[in-house]
Amino acid sequence: MRIRAVETEDCRLLWEWANDRSVRASAFNGKAIIWRNHIDWFFNKIQDSNCYQYIGMNDDGRPVGQVRFDIAGEIAELDFSVSMNDRGKGYGHQLLLESIKRFYKDTGFPYKLLGRVKRMNSGSRKIFTQLGFLEKKDVSECGEIVIYGPMVLDAFFDIEKSD
Repeated sequence: MRIRAVETEDCRLLWEWANDRSVRASAFNGKAIIWRNHIDWFFNKIQDSNCYQYIGMNDDGRPVGQVRFDIAGEIAELDFSVSMNDRGKGYGHQLLLESIKRFYKDTGFPYKLLGRVKRMNSGSRKIFTQLGFLEKKDVSECGEIVIYGPMVLDAFFDIEKSD
């Protein structure tokens, strides 16, 4: 999988992915995203020096998912999704792994990575644990949000520093 930075041309693609029914069900705000609001959000994010967003491209050069890292201090909270047609094909694990490597390479700093996932999102929870994230705690009163991290995935950072 090849990882590339998000470009302005990706605005509509990311909006379509974000409005996918299962993505909205896994999101903390399940409401559909209005196009105009997405445009404003998108252009703010790509100009934000504390945001790194990537697109994963499969071996055919087709985009299959996205990962975003939002930095606050020494913590980078991440968000990822795989396109509807590409779920269940192993892309999620590869997408997140390669994006973490790229993020550490681009920033040169071993940020503590943090992921927040709804308890019912078993696919994302499985990917986090496969990559060595530790389930820390529930933070929702209804017990639906699981925190992974914050932690530094030293193995990924060391791989990129040695390249």
